[in-house]
Amino acid sequence: MMIDKRHKAIQNNLELYKTILGSHQIDFFETDDLWYCLEQTPPLYSNLITKEKTWTPDSIFESINRIYETKQWTEWSVKDSFGTLNLNSYGFLKLFDAQWIYLPYKNFITRNDPRIQFEIVKDEENLLKWIQAWEAREAESRGNKIFKSTLLANPNVYFLAAYQGAQIVGGCLINTTGNVTGISNSFGPERDIHYWSALISFVLENVTTQDIVGYFGNDLIPLLTSLSFETVGSLSVWLKKENS
Repeated sequence: MMIDKRHKAIQNNLELYKTILGSHQIDFFETDDLWYCLEQTPPLYSNLITKEKTWTPDSIFESINRIYETKQWTEWSVKDSFGTLNLNSYGFLKLFDAQWIYLPYKNFITRNDPRIQFEIVKDEENLLKWIQAWEAREAESRGNKIFKSTLLANPNVYFLAAYQGAQIVGGCLINTTGNVTGISNSFGPERDIHYWSALISFVLENVTTQDIVGYFGNDLIPLLTSLSFETVGSLSVWLKKENS
């Protein structure tokens, strides 16, 4: 059962990748073992994602690495969906470890937070405000290099904004695939259990009533498990960067 839940989380994340890259008109490919892209991807998006635990660096990996060197990309990364690889010998550094999470929606424990109101972003003006709030946690302004306004018309994607008064103080990106809903790109008062409870409540009441998936750093796992999220597997992201 846990393997199936992890597979759903991985597949949801892959579908988000396809959606984001598709909005940039960037081609991508899949095999039984891999999802990959031979072009430079938007910031924070990997060129290669493993779909099977047994995968090891192969000719596709080598091809991407050659393109990285030939075209002088500043970086490229690998998302190891199973947290089993060691890519140090290939010039990569581990960027972070995380956990795939899964919430059976029927198990969700609600804790209301009347201080924060959530809304779905529906126009370009408010998308720009969402991007600016998202970028506030970043050292660089790169939201416009990732999130295209055409995503607003995608029926499977939702930009969720958390407001205190007129100010966006948090939010996330939601994508629905099959029978699960993914949460990613979250920002705001993330270590506040009442904030997370209000966010999940809004998603289940206003977006879709489905089990929820995603991945988060180990520091947030205790908070999320207190809301009935389950950890269903590890993952790692490896980065190769010029002059690293």
